[in-house]
Amino acid sequence: MVQSQGKKRTLKLSYELPLLSGIASTAEYLDMEVELGREVDLQEKLNQHLPEGVQILQYQGIFRKVPSLASVVNRAVYVVHLVEPFSEEWVEEWLAREEVNIDRQGKEGTRRVNIRPYVDSIVVKDDTLEIAIDVKEDRSTKVTEVLESLLAPHGVDYRRCFIQRTGQFIVKENALLTPFDVI
Repeated sequence: MVQSQGKKRTLKLSYELPLLSGIASTAEYLDMEVELGREVDLQEKLNQHLPEGVQILQYQGIFRKVPSLASVVNRAVYVVHLVEPFSEEWVEEWLAREEVNIDRQGKEGTRRVNIRPYVDSIVVKDDTLEIAIDVKEDRSTKVTEVLESLLAPHGVDYRRCFIQRTGQFIVKENALLTPFDVI
């Protein structure tokens, strides 16, 4: 792998949308720069050294300048497995609201944020929720903020749910593309 230049040399490696602690994922992507000629068997070599349960499923070499994944991925999809009784009406009411305000802690203290514009959809399927969250103008919301605002008013603690990110996409002109579709 290629390293940055200077006193503090680091690998040229970056992840797209950060994953919160405690949330599983089956859809992670990363950008990495490798020396030309060394990329041929990269997937096989890296998989030999990754921990059990972590595996590179797909790899695509790029031989031109392209935008980073972090700058183009603009939707994440999560599946939430509910463990407590739940009503579809809660989702309908939440989605019908124009504003869903939360208090977000930051460096300068607490500020009120409307997270509703970032939630594209919440679909109820049996005992799961499928939540699609968008990035707009470099801003978004966390799946935990959505779940807290949806479930806490009904006495349900989202931290008891199993949350898994199942997709990261690029929404472009009403098409839903994977990062591999655009490179």
